[in-house]
Amino acid sequence: MVSQEGIGTREARPFLERVASTDPVPGGGSVAAVMCALAAALGEMVARITASKPKYEEVRPEMETIASAAEALRAQALDLAEADSAAYERFMEALRLPKETDEDRERRKEAMSAAADHAAVVPIQICEVALEALDYLRVVLKKGLPTASTDVASGAVAAEAALRGASLAALSNLSSIDDADRRRELEETCRDLLERGRSASTSIETEVRRELLGGLDE
Repeated sequence: MVSQEGIGTREARPFLERVASTDPVPGGGSVAAVMCALAAALGEMVARITASKPKYEEVRPEMETIASAAEALRAQALDLAEADSAAYERFMEALRLPKETDEDRERRKEAMSAAADHAAVVPIQICEVALEALDYLRVVLKKGLPTASTDVASGAVAAEAALRGASLAALSNLSSIDDADRRRELEETCRDLLERGRSASTSIETEVRRELLGGLDE
């Protein structure tokens, strides 16, 4: 039952207002991390509901374990939202370094490369957390409460959105990284995580849609 205070969307308004402002942070990477947190939260919710049902006593320990793990992922994703904004600020600080002399320019270039590397790694970590969330969502879809399957599918869609947004945020930093091998490594990591995530998300959504439409045909 919804409380008199509502479902908590009002608490999200300050964050949304900051995203909508002219301030460049929080930007796409942080938003992707929040989407990741929402995906984990939906998996956590379904696992907790399932664990509370006597009918699902057999899977209760597994559901409780998943709920705890998803809770940790949710917290990690929110930490990464903060980290992504901090990484952007770090890159901007490097960009503002003096460039009057050759020595200045070399120091600035090195600082920008290191900051860009860090700014790429953070969204890649968001992708990794989203992929973990998808793993848990896949389990709760299989063993959890069937009536919550659309919540699981919504979580999968949110996780894929997080992966897509975060991977783009990572790629946007590659051009400022000096080491070509490092750029290639990060790009390949992004591509691998995105492909795996898309496959997992599509599998979950397809299964839920099939079940829903199959019920209409009966």
